[in-house]
Amino acid sequence: MPTYEERDPFIFQIGFDFGTSSSKVVIRDINIEKAWVFQHSDADDLSAILIPSIVLFDGNTFRIHNNINTFYPKNGLYHLKIALEMIALKNLGHPIFKEYENIFGKNCKYPTPKIAKMGTIFFLSVWLKRIVDNIKNKYSNYGSLKEDQILVNMAIPVEDICNENVCSLFRSVLSTAWKLNSEFIIKSSIEIGELDEYISIINNNSCADKDLCKVYPEVSANIQAFIRSPASSPDQTTIYFFTDVGAGTVDQSVFTFSGTKERKLHYFAGKVFPHGSRSIEYYACAEEPTIQNLENWRKVKEKGDDNYTIKIAKNKVYNDVYQDNQKTLHDLKECLPDGKGVTKLNTLREKVRFIFSGGGCSHFPYKDAVKDSFKKYSG
Repeated sequence: MPTYEERDPFIFQIGFDFGTSSSKVVIRDINIEKAWVFQHSDADDLSAILIPSIVLFDGNTFRIHNNINTFYPKNGLYHLKIALEMIALKNLGHPIFKEYENIFGKNCKYPTPKIAKMGTIFFLSVWLKRIVDNIKNKYSNYGSLKEDQILVNMAIPVEDICNENVCSLFRSVLSTAWKLNSEFIIKSSIEIGELDEYISIINNNSCADKDLCKVYPEVSANIQAFIRSPASSPDQTTIYFFTDVGAGTVDQSVFTFSGTKERKLHYFAGKVFPHGSRSIEYYACAEEPTIQNLENWRKVKEKGDDNYTIKIAKNKVYNDVYQDNQKTLHDLKECLPDGKGVTKLNTLREKVRFIFSGGGCSHFPYKDAVKDSFKKYSG
């Protein structure tokens, strides 16, 4: 390895996939185009990679939640990404805020949306610090050149990529968390007043590193991974119907691509629907989505047994996905040619290929709902 006087500046890019229930991180060494998955423990399973997108809050102190086996812990502010999105969209009547109030009570001097925002900043800041430490452990002479640099990309809900309020808030939160991780010593817990003071200092100094922090549509990473994989074939006549099922949403993209060295994408449609896998436990809870009920039904769901309540909930999700998939199909059909020996119907029968991804994806309800909605074109 060259000495620090001889080497080129290090440039690392953190790809932070901020998920509804859990997050994951890939770090890329830009100079040599080498990447590795961030592991936060020595376990030899997914628990070493998945980061619970949750912070604990008792009304006064934020704490990091490390247990990947519990997604609805006591005092847990879960689904932070959804809360942040609702803040940006000014949808403060969303049920997530009512659920948060039930967790920490109504006597906190901070408004619930501000607590959600601060909780997200705390979550990102702590994990970004751990990720930076991981880089420095691998590259001990990082920082010996002033030009050494770390960049951060974070996924945002693809449905809102064109909404400037959403983009701006996610970018601002990420930038604040990034600066917070470098300016102040924040460990795995902090009192809310102290965190609020740190955030005010950063915002008043206007020193958040916006140029180092970018946001991008979350489905794009999956598409890029696919078109660069050996399983893909750059046949520009093949239409790929890509469905990504997360905890919060079902993201759909329909596209073709061509080329060998520089893959060119052409999009026909893109939709995001709020029917991710968390919908199953919410339906199972009926009118009582308490932390205990949500966690209990999540565990029943993930056992994969024949529980009657879960089956009913999955049927509801199937119907939701089936109906909303028609919207994606409608947009796709509008883009297809019709006439001179080419029909929309034949194109749908012969050219569409399905791709499914995401931690929440399963045959029923998701794959079945998407494929069943195409059946009227397959006869």
